[in-house]
Amino acid sequence: MSNQNSHINGDNQSNADADDNIRCPACGSAHPNPKLKETYRYCMNCRSVMREASSIDLSKIPKAAGRLLCIAASYGHLDDASKAIDVREKVQAIIEGHGAKDCLNIPPQKNLLQLFGLNVTQSPCSLNEGRKCVRARFLVEGRKSEVVAIEGGKEFYLDNLGLFFSVPKSPPTLILGECWYGHPRGVQNGRGAFDVSEVLQARVEESGGTFLEISRLESLKDLFGDPCPNRRKNLVINYEIHGSSGSFVAEEVEGHLKKPIDLSYTPLIAPLIVIEKATYGMTKEGINEKIRDIQIELYSLNAITNRKALGLPISAEDNARLTNEDGTARVPHLQRKLKFAEGLKEGFID
Repeated sequence: MSNQNSHINGDNQSNADADDNIRCPACGSAHPNPKLKETYRYCMNCRSVMREASSIDLSKIPKAAGRLLCIAASYGHLDDASKAIDVREKVQAIIEGHGAKDCLNIPPQKNLLQLFGLNVTQSPCSLNEGRKCVRARFLVEGRKSEVVAIEGGKEFYLDNLGLFFSVPKSPPTLILGECWYGHPRGVQNGRGAFDVSEVLQARVEESGGTFLEISRLESLKDLFGDPCPNRRKNLVINYEIHGSSGSFVAEEVEGHLKKPIDLSYTPLIAPLIVIEKATYGMTKEGINEKIRDIQIELYSLNAITNRKALGLPISAEDNARLTNEDGTARVPHLQRKLKFAEGLKEGFID
């Protein structure tokens, strides 16, 4: 009997050791706090994926008393898990303290230390180390969501929006599939793009399950992080609306969406689009947008050229960007395009 127990204990210890030995597949860095692997899933050094969102073991999490289950939560530094603490049980207790047990509400005037039962000496990191955040992941009727709420100007208090998440009152009409943000080629060898499915699904849940909106004014870095700094990025969204699936790609420019996203379901009860005016040609806005896009690409290529001239290492991908498909230099080509675009005149017809 003792041999059997020692064998079981040995297996449990091996599993615990495996959980504590999480390393980045790209650079080999160890996870700074494996206990928070479900809320800090990316390498601090190279931004590679250390833990897939789908890897969470839901069987180890106690069932919720209501419809909303917090499956992981932490409070602390924005990026460094070694300066954060686990608050999942406390977050679930807050949810179940709500009458219907179907929402989490942390208003901006609520002191986070008091909320999580901490004193000042137990703060996960100091103000000098940066603002802290609350990260929480939820399970709602089989759909996983993730929210990140950041402290505002006052330490231990969230910004003006606070943190509010609730279960939609009726079944959702919009359900998101795989969504990622990063390099246009997506995840390559575990790096280059972040899985943002749960972050966006949280927005859908907050809308009552009917729409997803992201404006051009929102900072994508604040919303998703930056999976590949100093590179143009795409946001790819796969979705299902009442059984009909679709997908689209949104481009990022200087940390913001090039065009806003408005994805929603509207019952067809009458013609939804009435065309009052249509034009063909070049508008002032279209010319300015074309010039801006060329200037951004020129700035990026000039930076690569300067690094190369200084003898600094550049990637093969960056080197390839300096030439067109026919082997000619791309910078002079773009300079000619820019000069042409700057000479365009506004003109269109109805």
